[in-house]
Amino acid sequence: TLSEIIAQARGGHHFKLARGTADILDLIKEIGDAAAHSRTYITSQKDIDDVKIKFRRMVAELAHLAELSRP
Repeated sequence: TLSEIIAQARGGHHFKLARGTADILDLIKEIGDAAAHSRTYITSQKDIDDVKIKFRRMVAELAHLAELSRP
């Protein structure tokens, strides 16, 4: 599950995330969970706009880590 992946990433055993990246992962998961599982909450464009810069930063870091791990 995504919770397990985030826990592994926070653990720092396989790679070290930059400061704040794990918090961004948690935030993205929270928004996704609310959008997918809440009966009353509807995700708005503003919700997405509020996190898109953090999301872009997180994706760039994960892409960089993936590139470093290639043989």
